[in-house]
Amino acid sequence: MGRVSPINSLLISLLFLLAGCPHTNYYQPVSSWEKQASDRANRNVFPDDVRNDLAGNSSTVVAWPGVVLNSEFIEHPDNIEVQFVLEHHYYDWLEDHSVQKEKIFLSPRGEGQFKTSWFVKKESNTDEMRKAASPGNLVIVYGTPERVNDDRSISLKSVYIRGIDKQWYRTDVLDYGRPGEPGKVINVPLR
Repeated sequence: MGRVSPINSLLISLLFLLAGCPHTNYYQPVSSWEKQASDRANRNVFPDDVRNDLAGNSSTVVAWPGVVLNSEFIEHPDNIEVQFVLEHHYYDWLEDHSVQKEKIFLSPRGEGQFKTSWFVKKESNTDEMRKAASPGNLVIVYGTPERVNDDRSISLKSVYIRGIDKQWYRTDVLDYGRPGEPGKVINVPLR
C-alpha cells in the first residue's frame, strides 16, 4: 500500500471532521404521505386560534406536535381506531444534530390538550402502533379542527400522524412560544 501524502491526509481529516460536525436543519417528513400533509399544513395556526375561531379555522390543515397523555385502541369490524389525548407543545421545526441523542427540542409550554384518532387495518402491526402510541412519546398530527370540546381540548380530524419515540425529543432545553416571541435556553444538552 502506498504512502498517503500530507495534503491527502489533511483532506481526509477534513472530510471526517465535516462529517461529524454538529448542525441544525429543518424538520423533514419521513414519507411521501407526510410530505403531502406537511406541504398543506399551516404551522402558524395554534390551538388557541382554533378555540377563539373554530369556524374560521375548520378547513385549515394544521401541524401540531403533541406528547401522548393517553391512547386507547378500539376494535371495529374493519379496522382498529387509536384514540389519542395529546398535550400541545410549541415546536420551532428544527432538528439539532449535535452531541446529544435528542434531536427535537420542544418548548415546555404549549396551548393545552387536543385529541385525534387514527385508523389502521386489522392486519397491521399493532405492536408497533401500541409502542408509538405510548404515553410520553411525541406525535406530530396533521389534521383539520373539528370541534372545541367541553373541557376546552380540541378534536382534530387527522390526515396524517407521525410517531416519534420519547428518546428523540426533550422539553427542558429551550423555552419559547409562538414564532417571533422571545425564548431562552433553560438547559444545555451535553451528553
